[in-house]
Amino acid sequence: MSTLPADAPDWSEDGPPPLDLPLPRPTLRERLSRIGQGLLRRARELWSPASGWYLAALAWCAFALLSALLLAFRCVMTSEFAQFLQVENIPVLKYVEGHYAKIYVLGLGCGGLFFAGLFAGWTTLRQGRLWWLWPALTLLALGAAGWANRFSVPGAQAPFAETWNALRSGQGVPKPEVAAPGAWDWLAACWVCAAAAAAVLALTRSESRAAPKARPAVLSLFARLSMLYLLGCLSILAYAILDHRTFWDAGRNGGYHYERFFAPGEPFWLNAVLYSTSWLFASLATGLICAGCAALGLIERWLDAVWRERLRVAALAALWSAALMLPWLIKLLPEIRSSQAWILPFGLVACVWGALAPALAVAAIWLRRDLVRQEGETGVESGDGERALLAFALFPFYPLLRLVRPPSGWKAWLWPAALIVLAGAVLGGLTWGEHWADEHYELDDWRDMIRSGLFPTLRALFAVACASWVYVSLSRLARHLLPPEGAAARGGWRAARIGAAVLGAAGLLFALWPFWGWHTVPKNVFARAAEFSNRYEFELGFLHWLFDFDRDGYAGVLGGADADDRDPDVQAGGLPRPLAPEIPDDVFEIRDAERARTFPSVAIVFLEGVAPRFLDVYGQRKLADGRLATPHMDGLARDGALFLNARCTYPSTWDGWYMVNAGRFLRITEMDNSRSFGEHYARHANLQKVLKLLGATRYAFADTTPYVDLFVPFELRALNFEPDLDSDPSRDEEERGITRGDKRTERLIRFIDDLQPGERFFFCEHMVDTHFPWHRVERARAAELGYPDGMAFVEEDAIIDGQKNERLAKHQQSVTRMDTQVGRILDKLKEKGLYDSTLVILVSDHGCQWYEHEHCYYVSHLYEQSLRIPLLVKMPGCPAGITVEAPVLQTDLFPTILELAGIEKVRPARPLDGVSLVPLLRGDPGADPARYARRDLILTTHYDTLGAIHDFREKLIIDRPTGALWLFDLAEDPMETRNLADARPELLQRMLDLLRELNRRHPEFVAGFKQAPDDHGYEANPRR
Repeated sequence: MSTLPADAPDWSEDGPPPLDLPLPRPTLRERLSRIGQGLLRRARELWSPASGWYLAALAWCAFALLSALLLAFRCVMTSEFAQFLQVENIPVLKYVEGHYAKIYVLGLGCGGLFFAGLFAGWTTLRQGRLWWLWPALTLLALGAAGWANRFSVPGAQAPFAETWNALRSGQGVPKPEVAAPGAWDWLAACWVCAAAAAAVLALTRSESRAAPKARPAVLSLFARLSMLYLLGCLSILAYAILDHRTFWDAGRNGGYHYERFFAPGEPFWLNAVLYSTSWLFASLATGLICAGCAALGLIERWLDAVWRERLRVAALAALWSAALMLPWLIKLLPEIRSSQAWILPFGLVACVWGALAPALAVAAIWLRRDLVRQEGETGVESGDGERALLAFALFPFYPLLRLVRPPSGWKAWLWPAALIVLAGAVLGGLTWGEHWADEHYELDDWRDMIRSGLFPTLRALFAVACASWVYVSLSRLARHLLPPEGAAARGGWRAARIGAAVLGAAGLLFALWPFWGWHTVPKNVFARAAEFSNRYEFELGFLHWLFDFDRDGYAGVLGGADADDRDPDVQAGGLPRPLAPEIPDDVFEIRDAERARTFPSVAIVFLEGVAPRFLDVYGQRKLADGRLATPHMDGLARDGALFLNARCTYPSTWDGWYMVNAGRFLRITEMDNSRSFGEHYARHANLQKVLKLLGATRYAFADTTPYVDLFVPFELRALNFEPDLDSDPSRDEEERGITRGDKRTERLIRFIDDLQPGERFFFCEHMVDTHFPWHRVERARAAELGYPDGMAFVEEDAIIDGQKNERLAKHQQSVTRMDTQVGRILDKLKEKGLYDSTLVILVSDHGCQWYEHEHCYYVSHLYEQSLRIPLLVKMPGCPAGITVEAPVLQTDLFPTILELAGIEKVRPARPLDGVSLVPLLRGDPGADPARYARRDLILTTHYDTLGAIHDFREKLIIDRPTGALWLFDLAEDPMETRNLADARPELLQRMLDLLRELNRRHPEFVAGFKQAPDDHGYEANPRR
């Protein structure tokens, strides 16, 4: 037995001392190897079940979104009103039409890629009893969407082979024939939604389960919601302040000087209205989100961790889907309802939700795992709201962010802080991007759905999200700096919660000021705010919708014009509910055979959106060296009559055509699929009836589908000259500067060349090149049109507020281009010897504004700039060079033709709305101008704005959705800058009574009309 030395140390209790030896430092190669292995390990996680095969999930997202896009395109293009759409003026439709096949193939490819990812992860899916659900539903969704969105090439026996060959050769597949929405679309949308739900269930099934959450104290929950409410309102209001301050800043609002539209003292009230509206809207928006959070929190208290995660993912996906889809779907609601196209909102929302839910689930799962891991090392918990906000902002790319996540244990607090900062940057970028897009948005958007619907919705959503980010950031900072332990900390938290609750209640009380304080605000303030502020119009529109108690579309509070908000039969302005009356056909007979025999042929040239000021003959243009911008139309005026005060009553292209054709205040019920177009409107195109009665044998109707399908009876369509002409220029023609107007002009020239001696003819055309967007005419093309030095000279007077305006310059070039087209038609008539014996009418469909009321090319208001139109008439046998100052209308043209032709209307008894212009055209000294001036007119626009004019002097305009009122004296204020709604209440009431009377006399002008049998009488009052 060995013994230890006496001086040996005793290690029996503490063990041997540690060796103080230096550890070898890792080499650079070893460090890089560790980093590479870590990145590789995290990259593999992108294909793990928890990540949902991230790359394939992106393909699924693309597949669902492309399916939604194709569904929307097919719903529009296969509807009955598709033939009346000018697709080239709607950028999204134009792009999808030109690339439908590519989008279809790309969508199927993305779907196939995702299914391949599912197949690759087949073994990892086989966990649980329903492992087959996700692949099965995905396959069904792929098949249904592929079949529903199928397409064919016109005339092709093997459409897919033809399409493939066209794609390989670099050619497009123009105007595809697509399948109409049907049962397969409903199934596809349901299966996409169900597959996404199955994905969320599958991805979250491996999450650990926990006991239900403890019920939070009522004061704590109320304080949190109050803080979110305050921050949300302040963030929305802060963003609104920028818009409202921009209202008065000409340097930031596009150079507009709104002060000239207000009386002294009214700017103060305008600011009060703008800010109080924004605060009330912010209160409702954030209150709705707070209510949703409260409901979600109450439901989550009874759920375990897995189902809490699933519910949160579904709610976030629904929030994104609603914000992106519902604003413009609400704008389309009248068309959706009339055509029963409910597949459109259901399919779009379902596809978008199905596209986003799996990606949100992936982000939510990894965020929870990563933040829980960090909580264990830092001791600072991350709340459910924080994780939901991070998933909302970072879900598209969070799995990629994890590739650079620092390793566990190394400054564990850094990763949550970095995520919060990054989320704030993303939300700030989205907010800035929406603001930038709103400022630079110039697309000719139908119904202004993006600017007035989508942009404000996203603005409010991002503002509340930014407020939530502030709340989350402060909460995490407080939890990090002030641990909840200790009486002082608990007392501070309690005081903060009480303060937040008190401030929230005070803010809510302040939001109610518009309900009791707006009665003292001048009417002009409400009118100008609705006219010039997109934010106010959107917010007030939402508030009116919310507080419309009788659900008739109009409210009686917050300045609303609903006279009785308990009776849906009494609507804004005291008007009755629009009910389409029955309108019988007009029947005509020849009463003067000699005049009918000698009646000339008729040529009508419709201009597109040209105001009188752009024709030299109206005397407002003075170009250098006496050059003329419209010499051919000026020549027509010298040969006939120039009308200085012609108007339309509805600034709309289709309805301008209708007024000329019918001689009545009739209106096209746009985009209404509840009835077939065709004969419904053609039966009231009286001009075609008269031409047939007079024995016209040759016809060339306007080469635009709406004109033929709306106004031409079936028996005359077969006589139309070159009905299958496609006036859309090819790519080669576009490069040469040839336009639709040029091709339509060539068709009319061929028609005139084809006329035989003695044939009575009728032709009309819509000269569309002056429609937005405008383009300059290249010098080479200008030389071909007769301007060897180009058309730059017509831009000399394109001046607005002392500066040259590029839009106006392009528009003026388009007017001169159009004048050359008119000149070619007139020259061809002269060459054939037909000019002197033809009744030539040149009339615009509507006018246009050029910043007189802060709008460019704006026709959806009832200012004189939108209503005043050029009108030139050359009638055989009448004096030349006549200038007519009497006010006339588009509806007067048809009675003029009746008188010239010796034709009378024999039934029904109701007279035409127009008055014959023959006495004025003949220069009859006995013609009474007062006969034309003493008329009361009813006016309307696309967007439920009505108006009335009394004796062509006093004008009332009412925007029914907002209740805004404008009242003008056209004799004293021809530019309509002084709103008399406050100064002359007796005149305002008289004009409102006149508007109601005109609505009673012309209900079909407001509500549309039903077709009546020939033996029915006309009921003037539509009220039942």
